[in-house]
Amino acid sequence: MIYPRYSSNIYAQIINNMSKADKIAKEISKKANVDVFQNTRKKEVVEARSLLSFILYKYEKMTLQEIGNLFKQKGRSGNHTTVLHSIKSFETHKKYNSRIQDWLLDITLKLKDLNNDAKREFIKHKVNFLKNKDVDKIAKQVDKMTQNK
Repeated sequence: MIYPRYSSNIYAQIINNMSKADKIAKEISKKANVDVFQNTRKKEVVEARSLLSFILYKYEKMTLQEIGNLFKQKGRSGNHTTVLHSIKSFETHKKYNSRIQDWLLDITLKLKDLNNDAKREFIKHKVNFLKNKDVDKIAKQVDKMTQNK
């Protein structure tokens, strides 16, 4: 088999992503009091796995394949389509379990090195929960900020 040649920077980035993903998974497991890599369809585990997939995809910008590989590495069956389903079902889980929203906020605030794309995702996600008057204030502030450029 011929393997593609990647620079050492790409390997370092993949290892860094996996290490960070492990830390996030441990934090979610601790908060949810479940093993996110457990091979089960229990509601609590499915919700926690969905939160993990959502954070890794939206905030850490990992690909579906990378997330699927993480789950396989930890003994969980599934592939990129399983991860995609998990991400798509996140909003539903969040709607029926308010703790998930709290966990998301807590974990994303702990991610010290969010890149700008991840910060934008965080803001987009939070805006949906603001009252109209708060959205108006933010819109005015953003308008001022962009005029100053």
